[in-house]
Amino acid sequence: MWWSPMVLRPGDQRGLALLEVLVAFAIAAAAVGVVFSGVLDGMRGAGRAARMQEGLSHARSHLAAIGHGQAMRAGETSGDDGGGFSYRLSVVPIAAIPPEGTVRLYAVRIVIGWTEAGQAREVSMVTQRVDAVRSGGPGGGGP
Repeated sequence: MWWSPMVLRPGDQRGLALLEVLVAFAIAAAAVGVVFSGVLDGMRGAGRAARMQEGLSHARSHLAAIGHGQAMRAGETSGDDGGGFSYRLSVVPIAAIPPEGTVRLYAVRIVIGWTEAGQAREVSMVTQRVDAVRSGGPGGGGP
């Protein structure tokens, strides 16, 4: 058996059939759709991460203000934090530290919440703070 190159006859067609072109376009469209979907998901993820980082920044700001310039007060507070964020702050006394309970240890929890794409989101941070007991009791108004 010997090999011979294919000989084209006048009735043979050259080029691509319409069906082949349509299949190529369908494959290309599917590939573009997959890439576009991936890019869109990445952009949404970046937006969520940016919002989460902003929420953490609000939480750090609240924690930095706790106990500076004023006595620690046990209790819960909440409110609007601006920019679509809200906060809930909880301060709970844990223990009095000897001698004679002159220092108190508090558990501090801040929760920052916001709504994104119709879903409630939140981030929370927990820490412990020490405060000296002033005259008049814990968080009292003495010098």
